[in-house]
Amino acid sequence: LESSFYAFKKSISRFIYSYERFLEEYEKGNVFISDRYSSKVFELLEDEDVDTLDKFLREGKVRKIPSADFNSAFINDLKSDLEILKSINKMWLDVQNDPKLDVFINLLKKDKNLNNNKLIVFTESKETADYLELKLNPIFNNKVLAYSGSSDYKVRDRVIENFDPASKNHKNDVRILISTEILSEGLNLNRSNVVINYDIPWNPIKMMQR
Repeated sequence: LESSFYAFKKSISRFIYSYERFLEEYEKGNVFISDRYSSKVFELLEDEDVDTLDKFLREGKVRKIPSADFNSAFINDLKSDLEILKSINKMWLDVQNDPKLDVFINLLKKDKNLNNNKLIVFTESKETADYLELKLNPIFNNKVLAYSGSSDYKVRDRVIENFDPASKNHKNDVRILISTEILSEGLNLNRSNVVINYDIPWNPIKMMQR
């Protein structure tokens, strides 16, 4: 929520999806647990991809737990949480305004340090980065680029060409770079000397890296 309304709504939707899928599998008699691959497990179950799921089980990436092993109070708590999540989701459905974004756009347009320079905008959330790119590009001549861990090498090349002074192929088709923590270290981006924190990380070391 501190990052963006959009990211908050997406998070609530993911929570609801995860809870519903977990409870569905529980009703079928078994629950598949994974520390790192929960979303992938849900996809495999929906696609009925038994072979890949078995592979994950053999490799220890996923555990299969009988429903009978769960405490009934735990399942009741999950159902209660799910109803709360659905209630929160319903309350936010009609929220279309975004005052934080409005203030940000106004600053980008009017602040003399921001309205001409190359800018690096950091956010904790990939969803916020994509959202800002979508909202800002029509306003700022399509010179806004979002970068995250899921971006491919072509996007990385555009970042380097536009923000690394050592690049052999200087370009100026990106003025506002929006990035997750992935670009806070490892690349030289000092064709820009302005850093904006759209949301603040919990760890102050991250602020220093940015």
